[in-house]
Amino acid sequence: MKFTSCPEQSSVFLQERSLILSRPCKFAKKSLHFTQLRSGFSHNLNPQISRRFRLRILFNDTVGFSIARTLGYALKLTSLSVLQDQIISCCQCNRLTRWREKVAREKRAAYRDQEYWGRPVPGFGDPRARVLICGLAPAAHGGNRTGRIFTGDRSGDWLYAALFRAGFANQPTSQHRNDGLQLKDCYITSCVRCAPPNNKPTPDERDKCLPYLLKEIAMLQRIRAVVCLGSFAWRVMLRGLRQLKYEVVPTPKFGHGVEAIFGPYYLIGSYHPSQQNTFTGRLTETMLDIVFERAKKMSVSKKT
Repeated sequence: MKFTSCPEQSSVFLQERSLILSRPCKFAKKSLHFTQLRSGFSHNLNPQISRRFRLRILFNDTVGFSIARTLGYALKLTSLSVLQDQIISCCQCNRLTRWREKVAREKRAAYRDQEYWGRPVPGFGDPRARVLICGLAPAAHGGNRTGRIFTGDRSGDWLYAALFRAGFANQPTSQHRNDGLQLKDCYITSCVRCAPPNNKPTPDERDKCLPYLLKEIAMLQRIRAVVCLGSFAWRVMLRGLRQLKYEVVPTPKFGHGVEAIFGPYYLIGSYHPSQQNTFTGRLTETMLDIVFERAKKMSVSKKT
């Protein structure tokens, strides 16, 4: 089976966006009528006008606001869908493209009957999230196989179990893209979107992927707390926030539980939930739980 870096998924995303936008848009004319009604009569209401008509105008105000909010949310989903489509179709890095497709062709024996994703892996989660979680890159037989970040590997088992305990996920496991997993107030992404050889992307590959991360941050306008899983994610996030003109001097050094404020963002460092850290006890469930409880608290803090 031949894998390509430019998947034919544009039509799927377009259908999803059309479905999202079609629902609120059918009320657009009615909402416009409400607005015109208010602007034409709200300042010249006769005191004798009926209470029912007043209530109707108040109701129209409420409906108009709800429709506007729904449209804004739909447009946000559309923007993220377009970005995800761009990420999935990316083929800027020849080394990563060759590697991810080689892994997808050859497969691991345990997954030989499965069809590998074999493409860049986009972010996943709640578009209205206040907590952003950033990792290094998809695992060769995890996200590169399943098509969802931190899905199908031991690191993901630890991460999603912790998110479930913290109330960010509706279930403690993530096995594949259609397993019913939903995240609330949380969005997961990575610094590099393709599985790199030996889990080590080059500086050039890191820099080519950074614009995707910055676009996600810009689109996820409610983000306040950012959890960086590992020193690589910490350094890339600092680099990205500096490009957004946020700076902290001196530069905070990575460590588990280290915190720093960059503009509106509250950064929290955490050891990566890799087997190297979890098997040795360097990272425990309690340590990860404390990080996410802290992130939840700071995401609603007025100080951020």
